Amino acid sequence: MSWLKIETHTPTKPEMSQLARLCHCSKGDVFLACFRFWAWADSQSEDGWIEFLTPDDVDEHAGIKGFGAALEAVGWIVFSDGGAMIPNFDRHCGSSAKRRALDAERKRRSRAARKTCPHFVRKMSASKADKSVTREEKRREDEIREEYIF
Repeated sequence: MSWLKIETHTPTKPEMSQLARLCHCSKGDVFLACFRFWAWADSQSEDGWIEFLTPDDVDEHAGIKGFGAALEAVGWIVFSDGGAMIPNFDRHCGSSAKRRALDAERKRRSRAARKTCPHFVRKMSASKADKSVTREEKRREDEIREEYIF
C-alpha cells in the first residue's frame, strides 16, 4: 500500500499561505498540488534527489503553473542543473519515514491500551526491576554463603 505522511498542521503552515500567494490560488489548491507532487516524488526517489527535474516538471505534476518556482521560493525544493533536491525528504517520504510513523502509531496505541487495561502496566520500571532482581540475587547468594560458613 502506498501512502504519504502528512502532518495535520500542514495546511496552516506559513509556507502554504506563501505558496498560495505566489501561485495566485487558494491554500486548498496548494495543498492538493503539494500532495500530488509529493506522491509523485515519493515514487521517484529514495533520498529526495530527482535527476533532471525542472520547475516546469513540478508544475505539470502538481497541476499549477508556477508551483515549482514557488516551492523553491519557500525552501521546499532546491533546483540545480542536474535535477532537484527536496530538503527533509526523509522526514515524510520514503520507507524509513513510513516505518518511523508506523512505529510511533504502534507505540501510541500500546500506551493508550495500558492506560485502559491496568493489568498491562508494570509495577516498576524496567531499570528498577533489573535492580531489584540483582538485589534479590545478592540476598540469596549471601544466604547461601552464610549456610556454608556456619
